[in-house]
Amino acid sequence: MNILVVARCLPLPLHHGDRLILYHLLRTLGPRGHDVDVLAFSLDGRDAAVLPAARRLARWLEVVPEQPRSGLAYLRRLLTGTPRTPRQCWSPAMATALQARLAARRYDVVHFFGGIQVYEFGPLTAAVPRIIVPYESHGLLLERAVADATRAGERLRLRGALAVTRWFERTMYHGFDRVVLISEVDAGYLRRLVPDLPIVVIPNGVDGEHFAPRAGRPGPPTLIFVGNFAYRPNQLAATVLVREVLPRVRAVIPAVRVVLVGASPPPTVQRLAGDGVAVTGWVPDIRPHLHGATCFVSPLTQGAGLRNKVLEAMAMEVPVVATPLSCDGIAVRAGEDVLLGTTPPALARQAIALLSDEALRRRVGRAGRALVTREYTWEAVASRYETLYAEVAGAGRSATIPPRAR
Repeated sequence: MNILVVARCLPLPLHHGDRLILYHLLRTLGPRGHDVDVLAFSLDGRDAAVLPAARRLARWLEVVPEQPRSGLAYLRRLLTGTPRTPRQCWSPAMATALQARLAARRYDVVHFFGGIQVYEFGPLTAAVPRIIVPYESHGLLLERAVADATRAGERLRLRGALAVTRWFERTMYHGFDRVVLISEVDAGYLRRLVPDLPIVVIPNGVDGEHFAPRAGRPGPPTLIFVGNFAYRPNQLAATVLVREVLPRVRAVIPAVRVVLVGASPPPTVQRLAGDGVAVTGWVPDIRPHLHGATCFVSPLTQGAGLRNKVLEAMAMEVPVVATPLSCDGIAVRAGEDVLLGTTPPALARQAIALLSDEALRRRVGRAGRALVTREYTWEAVASRYETLYAEVAGAGRSATIPPRAR
């Protein structure tokens, strides 16, 4: 098939988790005989360093600089509705590039990767089957943040943002042949908002050969948490792990240490370092850190979507202790594939159980690996997207080049 991807970002670098789907789809679909072209927003100057590698993943790839949008821009869109011409779009440059590409080549399907960043270009491709993959529901993330907010001012601000987000999520997916979400939890939220949307759930995956178990776990008992720390829910989870979980574990196992691995740790996370706590910042390969850990602990209480870092730890047979929210979208069995806890004391008890019992660690680690290799490989994910592409392309719509909007 000929596939055009309109993406919120480049497929690299991979330490940004939302790029994983795009990267692995490109990596997998090309060798299967599909021709994939990509129009992507460039978020900042650092994208230039990965552009050559990104271009090798597609038949053709072009980037368009993304222009920052103010809160006022979103409010204006509330009044004007979805744009119908390039000039009305937040990014006329992307709209123009998209129209030029549609005029140059015939496509079987247009795959929009992103939500608020790319939805506005949907009407420009109305004659071609189109799907959109918003990755996660931003409204669900905000709902959870409102529930956890402790200050009245913060709660008021979040409720305002949630009201605007819900308006967009109620309207911006109309006209797409399929809306793909990565977890049933996110899908359920969006179905409540818009019951008639054609929603499909396709989870993220893991490269099981890359994230494979290694023999022996060196060093002292170690709890690890991995995430992009530019994401506020990861910052909060790291703080809970160090301030509330670690002291309880250390009271029973004094030698335990914590390693926080991930890009962009802000000062609040950097200050957690010391006294048996390491903050690595970005690392080129997280596998050595996972291999050196005794247990992966994920105390997430906010956020949405599916956590690939949990899947990667499971793929390496690192036993996982997590909140239920950390496992949204993953078909785990509590007490088998992972150990679950809803509060810091409960997470600490589960971590102590794993650190104290090698047989339990081995059993949970192996069960997690088996689940990942059975249900969550990128090859399985690509196959589901292939089926979806064929389904929407064969639905009877003419895949002709649309007229240029004026």
